[in-house]
Amino acid sequence: MSPLCPDGTVAYPLSKYGVMQVVQREAAAFGARGARINSISPGATDTAMVASEREHNTTPLENMLALQPIPRIAQPSEMASIAAFLCSPAASFITAADILADGGMINALVPRD
Repeated sequence: MSPLCPDGTVAYPLSKYGVMQVVQREAAAFGARGARINSISPGATDTAMVASEREHNTTPLENMLALQPIPRIAQPSEMASIAAFLCSPAASFITAADILADGGMINALVPRD
């Protein structure tokens, strides 16, 4: 896919979409073994990738954060909490799901009438 996605603006969302498709495709097989499969789609999180982005070009990230209903970068512990929940008995009936944890960014980008 590399030739089709010369930069991260296309490659990164496509990879997220691919993970979601694998989760949905494999849910029945996991269920047959008594297991569950889910994915997490995080928004901007305080990781090395986001730090690198901020170092090289802060404007797009800052503009994005200004649109978010929760206008900040997530902490890794927040994503870890979601993963821990999905692995817990409290989430025992959740499978084939993608948990969107982006501070409301995707919703903010959808045009409204």
